[in-house]
Amino acid sequence: MGHGGVKGVVMYKPAMRVVATMLLCLLGAGEVYAGASVLPTDQDLVVERAYYVDPSASTTLSELPVDGFVPFGPVLNGGFSSHPYWIRLSLPAGDPSKPDWVVRVLPAWHDQVHLYDPVISDVVVRAGDVLAPINRLDRSLSLSFDIPQSAEARSIFLKIDSPHSMIVDAVVVEASVARRLDQNGFAFLYGYLGFLCAMLILSFLTWLSDRERVIGVFCLQLLAAILYSAALYGLFRVWLVDGLGPSVINQMTNALIVIYPNMVVLFYRIFYSDYGLRPWVARILDGLVILNALNLVLIGLGSVGLALNLNATVLVVATLFILLSPWVFLRPAAYATLTTPLWAIRVAGFILGLPALLSLVRTLEWLPESTAPVSIYLLHAMMLALVVSMIMQYRARRRAMVIEEARVEALKKANEERSLRETLAQFMNMLGHEIRTPLSVLRLSVDDELDSGQRKTRAQAAIEDIDRLVSRALAADAIASGELKPSVETVSPKEVIDAAIERLAMEDRVVWTSTHDDVVDGDEWFIQVMASNLLENALKYAVHDSIIELELGRGSDGEGKPCWLFRVRNSIDAHQTLNVERIFDQFYREAWAKRLSGAGLGLYLTRSLARMLGGDVVARRLWDDVVEMELMVPQ
Repeated sequence: MGHGGVKGVVMYKPAMRVVATMLLCLLGAGEVYAGASVLPTDQDLVVERAYYVDPSASTTLSELPVDGFVPFGPVLNGGFSSHPYWIRLSLPAGDPSKPDWVVRVLPAWHDQVHLYDPVISDVVVRAGDVLAPINRLDRSLSLSFDIPQSAEARSIFLKIDSPHSMIVDAVVVEASVARRLDQNGFAFLYGYLGFLCAMLILSFLTWLSDRERVIGVFCLQLLAAILYSAALYGLFRVWLVDGLGPSVINQMTNALIVIYPNMVVLFYRIFYSDYGLRPWVARILDGLVILNALNLVLIGLGSVGLALNLNATVLVVATLFILLSPWVFLRPAAYATLTTPLWAIRVAGFILGLPALLSLVRTLEWLPESTAPVSIYLLHAMMLALVVSMIMQYRARRRAMVIEEARVEALKKANEERSLRETLAQFMNMLGHEIRTPLSVLRLSVDDELDSGQRKTRAQAAIEDIDRLVSRALAADAIASGELKPSVETVSPKEVIDAAIERLAMEDRVVWTSTHDDVVDGDEWFIQVMASNLLENALKYAVHDSIIELELGRGSDGEGKPCWLFRVRNSIDAHQTLNVERIFDQFYREAWAKRLSGAGLGLYLTRSLARMLGGDVVARRLWDDVVEMELMVPQ
């Protein structure tokens, strides 16, 4: 993880340079596109625009009410309608000898647009994204019609039959202007999609260096933005119509109108969660994402208008939560420890959320008619990608720096611990030597100067207790430092156990209930220490003069693997407590056992050595007054 953080820091600066270069190129293309899209008055030939919603869906051109049309301009943003609607464009007189004019309808995702032109007489020309391309349509980002010029002023009518929305930007221009608009439009959109692809690649590389969930979701959001923009602004119709057909492309566009903003809401839900988003707000956003996803089912069933209307309504609620969350729904204790400043999150949410909210309420016709061009939706998606990409890059860089600082601090602590461990090991070796040297002198003195008897026996036992304590402390220190490693060889457990019984002088207390003289693979010193500790533990805590039962044999562990087993059973007072879970913890001793000598290391060493051999040791209370220790070592 530390290495990934270093990569994120190294990658951040060149990534930002690439982003800056792409942004400058895109802004340059955007100026060209904007200059071509926002037509000067002398290039847009339409004198007046008006629209009429057909409630019966069956009104013909001759039946249109003259007074029923409502003026608008230059963009109709009338919300959603379940009925067809008509647009009247009033045109000036022209020169019939000159090239045709071009009627351009944006956006290009309307199902069907019928053109009624009195110069063309009764011929109805149709275009739309559910129809095969005609004339120049296969190389245009708009739904386009060629109409002849007339020596007299006239009005043409567009009947739009589409469930998507009443968002229409309809202009009439000369053919040369239409070609320039298409050329600049393609240049801008290709640059725009290239910019989004660059954002996606950089974000994906950031995710590869640090597999953070929020960056992964942001990559998916960018992918959805690329597909959404290509579909919404007509590139799918140019690229894929021959292979997939217009109806399939239309359904894909409808689906992406739901999927892309849903991915944006999902991203913000996960992004804010890292900053302590209130759980109930997170649940609401989850519910809105799931509810909105169900609109895909409605689209599949053919209720496109209903689905997109619900989609916009759900997104209004989600956008309100996205706008408000950085101000009221984040917990200070959570975001105080993270890398992105709170003010940056609030500014980003405001810059991105407010235009989205205004676009949605205008689409739903909750506010007066909009005069913004259709391209505002595309520019908002670009701004979203840019701002969030910068936040993600900054977040990744700061996160990498925090990880690197934590790695350095951990390395520093590890070095300090290693130094302390080495000092402690030297101290333990010195202490063991300093204790055992006078202990040897004391042992010789006791053997030479004391006659056989109770005093000599007690003195020898005390010396052996001290020697065992030193040995166990040194062994525990070796285990903790990782210096102790098993050496596998052929061993006879029965011989090792018999030697331990003789050394502990407990032959008259031991009864073998089952035994095998087989040899096993193991470390002889390990087996000797484990067996001695189990036997000494039973001898120390068993009821006075009671029998200690031993069993040695072969069996299997919990996973069915073969192992050899050594069981020791002894009697204890029924009132004595025994915590079989903690009895193998280092330095742990039952309260009643503290009256006897010991440091709580014997059983800890036994379990540690057994696990180093791949086995284990367990304690069981068979009855109130019988305890069993079972040592298992795999073969």
